[in-house]
Amino acid sequence: MDSFSANRSISFVLDGTVDTLITVTEVQLSDGSIALKVDIQVLEDGGSIGDMRALFFDLQNTTVTADSLIAEQYVGGLDSYGFDVTDYVSEEEAISTLGQDANIKGDVVNELGRFDVGVEIGTSGSSADDIQETTFLLKTSDGSDLTLDTVDFSDFGIRYTSVGQRGGDRRGSEKTGGLSNGVAASDSLVVDENASASVDLLGNDSLDENANDTIDPDERATVKSAFLDTSGTTTGTLVEDTTTGAFSGVVAVDGLELGTLTISEAGILSFDASGADVDSLAAGESRVIQGSYTTVVIDPSGFESLATAQFQITIEGTNDAPVVTEATDVSETLQETEASLSTTGSFEVADLDVTDVVTLGSPILQSRGGNDSGAGNDATLLAMFSATPGTVIDGTGTTGTVSWTFDAGTDAFDYLAVGESLMLTYRVPISDDNTPAGETYQDIMITIEGTNDAPVVTEATDVSETLQET
Repeated sequence: MDSFSANRSISFVLDGTVDTLITVTEVQLSDGSIALKVDIQVLEDGGSIGDMRALFFDLQNTTVTADSLIAEQYVGGLDSYGFDVTDYVSEEEAISTLGQDANIKGDVVNELGRFDVGVEIGTSGSSADDIQETTFLLKTSDGSDLTLDTVDFSDFGIRYTSVGQRGGDRRGSEKTGGLSNGVAASDSLVVDENASASVDLLGNDSLDENANDTIDPDERATVKSAFLDTSGTTTGTLVEDTTTGAFSGVVAVDGLELGTLTISEAGILSFDASGADVDSLAAGESRVIQGSYTTVVIDPSGFESLATAQFQITIEGTNDAPVVTEATDVSETLQETEASLSTTGSFEVADLDVTDVVTLGSPILQSRGGNDSGAGNDATLLAMFSATPGTVIDGTGTTGTVSWTFDAGTDAFDYLAVGESLMLTYRVPISDDNTPAGETYQDIMITIEGTNDAPVVTEATDVSETLQET
């Protein structure tokens, strides 16, 4: 299991003379496997307290044998827990005691049956220890994953001794059983840039212990909280709307504002990928947003049952074709002259995809008009035009400049008389390096206007003579 799917949790209360809050959380061990961290806490809410002696529970969809599980001290970060675990046993539907007063025999077993796992906590008698809160780690002996799904609507039972009011008579005892709440499943969503998509976070969660397809809307879980994972390069905050109960916020990754995330109270996650910087993602590029949400259901006793899971949103880039952003220098009118006839110009190109390489194709003579009878063939006219550079944008930026040159040399269009003109349109193809490529073009229009060429004497070899008087 990957780290995205791990770290789910459930919290629920076993309601009895002593109310007990149990939280089970997935944790990823150093070897990459998933184990369960179990937190147990007496809710000192004006009722009785007790000395914890044992916790019993079932595991779903897994085969439990005498040597398949290990309950031990939990070490997480700088903290260590689990010193209170003194023994544990496991066997499929066979466990009701760990010896002496660490047992769940009687009404609980009669109602729920024997359990798969039993964990002894502390020692007999509150004089040696008086435990109202503890944590331990449960893992498989073979290093396989033990996920939160194994305690999805599972039977739990707890045994207390020394039950009573704090500071008062504590000669009572209690055995309490009940059902854990449903586990929330982690969800993924993929959305293209400049698009939106949604997913029902609660749609794949467990509904009730019978796995029914429908559930009373009044009993459906609602979203209690939602958070972004900002441990990496993700920034943003999900803020609750106190009127609607929805959580929303603008999200950025790697400094790129990608869009707006919304999670409704009913559990609908929506992402609108129209952020200010989302177009900078090229085809094949993506950014990932991760976070967590917690759902709540109020049980018949008024206690909150919580389930926490993760969400992951992948924003995928699409190809943004290059565009000409400034074309103010793309047409020229020239007067035909005896001297060299040439001109230059430029235009600007942009491609929103930062990693795209934008290049020029070979220019073409798109059209010729006016009096072109003496202009020569298309190849001659095309040779007069060029555009540079070959690579306009090198994949590290988003803008570039194209320069063009028209050079007809001398005397190319002397045939044009006053009032006559030749119109030439050259097309410059522009494309990026995607498959298929994003393409555009820019037309350059050159007009040559004829001028009066005064008549000239072209051959004056017979314009003088010497005569002899005769």
